[in-house]
Amino acid sequence: MKHYLILLFCCTASLFSNAQITHTYRVESFGSLSSGKNTPFWMVNRNWGVIPLEADNFYLRASSFYEQRLSEDWLLDAGVDVIGSNNDNYGNFWLQQLYGRLQWKKLRLDIGSREDYLSFLNPYLSSGDFMHSNNARPIPQVKVSISDFLLIPYTKGNMYIKGDFSVGWFLDGKRQEDIARPFNQDYAKKELSHNKSVFFRFGNIEEKNRMQFTLGLIHATKWGGELYQYRYINNEWIYSVTKHPKGLDDFFRVVIAKEGSSSSSRSDKEYL
Repeated sequence: MKHYLILLFCCTASLFSNAQITHTYRVESFGSLSSGKNTPFWMVNRNWGVIPLEADNFYLRASSFYEQRLSEDWLLDAGVDVIGSNNDNYGNFWLQQLYGRLQWKKLRLDIGSREDYLSFLNPYLSSGDFMHSNNARPIPQVKVSISDFLLIPYTKGNMYIKGDFSVGWFLDGKRQEDIARPFNQDYAKKELSHNKSVFFRFGNIEEKNRMQFTLGLIHATKWGGELYQYRYINNEWIYSVTKHPKGLDDFFRVVIAKEGSSSSSRSDKEYL
């Protein structure tokens, strides 16, 4: 039988708050010891990649969040979240969140890394969401979104829209390299991300005996970056590097899900 010892401490304080401004500080520590090799699934899951799969871990976390109501329609939101840990998957010290958000009614502009769950699926499901998971660290990105369903004018309350559009940058290249190179496996670094979604909701459930339907599309992709492939070239095994283009034309092709340009790799050219 495996045994686990879990230590958890959390402290949150709002140093000043009024009708327009809230400033919150948070200090948290976590530690676990196990007779097994891995941290229990139910401890790792839904924690934005903070708690590692390897057993016997500890972290100390400090956060500061600022929110200001500029007017009835405008909201400013910012935060910084720092973690120090004995786990070296990301290094022993990293920024988990660093972001700013400006919101006008239901329209949002986000810049930076933020733990922001977008999926319609329940965030407490163990299976999670394959596109927008809360099991991985947030990446730095610029995102424009409609945060909640917005009524489309002249539809008599029967049609709503919600969606987002973002461009980001993956920061896990060094970790991929550390994992892949000892086993001569292929890996990628400096990859960019693009995500967008649009959802339509039909029906007004506020009316008696009415049904409601939601229909939508999600597009998520990695592009650009450098691909490292372990190949036998000129009588020796070496890593060959393929640099994928990342210009405006390439970004446009990614947005409309079109095949790669003439300067792209063969696989991107053939992908439709």
